Amino acid sequence: MTFKAGESNPEVRSTPLRNVAVSAPAEEIASPLDADDYMWASASYVFWPVLSAPLLLTHKRSVPFVRFHCIQSLIFGFSTLVAFVLFTVVLVTFFRHAASPQATWHGLFFVGLFALWLFSLFGLFVSTLFCAYRAGRGDVFKIPIVGGFAERLTLEG
Repeated sequence: MTFKAGESNPEVRSTPLRNVAVSAPAEEIASPLDADDYMWASASYVFWPVLSAPLLLTHKRSVPFVRFHCIQSLIFGFSTLVAFVLFTVVLVTFFRHAASPQATWHGLFFVGLFALWLFSLFGLFVSTLFCAYRAGRGDVFKIPIVGGFAERLTLEG
């Protein structure tokens, strides 16, 4: 169902903090917060390996906004880490074959894979900073695929 400019979706409400449209479950996550909560949610994306899990074990677990962003950053971080490890294994495998004198096209393929790897790494860096920026603004947003799991885990408790 699409909506034109000026029309409103009855299932979408704006949060009391910002004029950002969120769904009904996301409204529960965006409860009234203080500046500290925005900072912790934002930092959970940038420092996800060392910060997200401890935040989930402390008193910040009771704040749904922080818990949602910590869970989402952990799932996003681990999934991208696994993808990059697998991609690096493929890259190293092609590098080893590119050094053999029989396979000249492997060298070109390796250069293309390496460029794609660097581009993906840059994209991951930019998307992490963007997620941290949005969380710092107080937005409740869902990263595709990952956000649904994070929202479900947050609302279940």
